[in-house]
Amino acid sequence: MTPSAGAGDDPGPDPRTDRRHLTTISYGTGDLLADRQQLYRFAQPKKEPITEWLFALVGGPEALGEPIVDVGAGNGQYLSALPGRRRVALDLSRGMLRGLRPAGFAGPVLETDAQALPLAAASAGTAMANHMLYHVPDIVLAGLELRRVLRPDGVLLAVTNGRDHLAELGRVLDETVSELAGRPFHLDRSGERFTLEEGHDPLAVAFASVDCHHRRTELVVPDTWPAWWASPRPCPTASSSPTCWPRPSGGSPPSSPGMAPSGCTCTRAPLSADDTPAVDQVGRCTGTVRC
Repeated sequence: MTPSAGAGDDPGPDPRTDRRHLTTISYGTGDLLADRQQLYRFAQPKKEPITEWLFALVGGPEALGEPIVDVGAGNGQYLSALPGRRRVALDLSRGMLRGLRPAGFAGPVLETDAQALPLAAASAGTAMANHMLYHVPDIVLAGLELRRVLRPDGVLLAVTNGRDHLAELGRVLDETVSELAGRPFHLDRSGERFTLEEGHDPLAVAFASVDCHHRRTELVVPDTWPAWWASPRPCPTASSSPTCWPRPSGGSPPSSPGMAPSGCTCTRAPLSADDTPAVDQVGRCTGTVRC
């Protein structure tokens, strides 16, 4: 997400597509992505996992040609649903790829840009580009690269969000910041660059047939407490990771939301070398936690 620049403002690099921002902040490690994925536990009505739904569109996992190349593999959500298959993980973020080994992925991993894939032409049976094309500066070029590496009978699976995804949250943010700033404000969301409604055209430049399938759900979050507290993970030591999110040892949140665990200090941002505490007036952490 990025705020639209006003008249006379220098917008700077677009964090939705800026390589440094994506690989150090938004997707510096798999943990932050996993936290965001937790939100979708609240999707209604309850349906089968999105991986199961996606693969069923092409006849099930067994129908996917090999090798299966996942461009923007992230924390391996889709690859992990294909055990025993010949799989290759590609991602712009080295931190994301590093997290795949501890998660059990044993296939090849490649740190690369979707606009210049280091794969031979017609070398893949299936390509995936899920929830990532809106981060690519040139989406058409990425589509051409995906087509190049696929065999003539290969299939691309590309998941994205609809135009109205999290629209209510966007409106609340826009209205609140506009009121506080005293001028119009709009938060440009990453997903707006490649939506379900507009995704056909950039892919049709490279692919003769592009089919669109809808999976409609509604997010109904019952509480304001961060969803990731329901899926705690231990806070790593400084030797294994420079940063971690505060998580309780059990499933219940601590009595003081946002407080750093014992032995940890609050810092400004993920993967930042700045150790300056970032706490609000009542001592709650507004950044990350260094352990």
